[in-house]
Amino acid sequence: MPERAVLVDSREDCGTHTLWPEEREVIASATALRQIQYATVRDCARQALVQLGLPEAAILTDEKRCPIWPEGIVGSMTHCRGYAAAALVRESDLRAIGIDAEPAEPLPEGVLRRVTSEQERNHIENLTHTDPRIPWDRLLFSMKESVYKAWFPLARLPLGFHDVELCIKANQTAEISFLCEVPINLFTQEWHVRWIVDSGVLFTTVYG
Repeated sequence: MPERAVLVDSREDCGTHTLWPEEREVIASATALRQIQYATVRDCARQALVQLGLPEAAILTDEKRCPIWPEGIVGSMTHCRGYAAAALVRESDLRAIGIDAEPAEPLPEGVLRRVTSEQERNHIENLTHTDPRIPWDRLLFSMKESVYKAWFPLARLPLGFHDVELCIKANQTAEISFLCEVPINLFTQEWHVRWIVDSGVLFTTVYG
């Protein structure tokens, strides 16, 4: 994680008793599993707020499904099978942050072609020959998810899988190229990517 950012994660689900009334109302019609995931990741987010010196609060989303954070805070949440996390940072330190977690296993058949360019697929093939232990295809997918989570709250514009191209580096970073028109408020934005694979989960962070 970048300096000054707070990450709280969990490999165990918490009960839905941790939901605030406003959150419980939003998620009431969802499946039991979805409610548990929703509760766990928000429990992580509240712990992160406390670590930043802020009071706990309900974590709701806007009409575009972006989390609504307290004024002066930017953040991101993620959950996958057996893992949940929230990353928060003061806006005075970073303008944006996006995180994503995925199971450390290959993507389902056919997904890679739908979310990558030919250049990216060639890159993944080369990485796989170099180190077949890492599911590079899923890692690239996760990075694109993190890019979107960092991009959208600032740009408020769609960003498709083919609007961004990534080149993964062995030093647990990556380079981002945007292939779409970049809003003026992001034209000079410097983006950073970090990734790690640990204990069956791969985790990516994009911030700037």
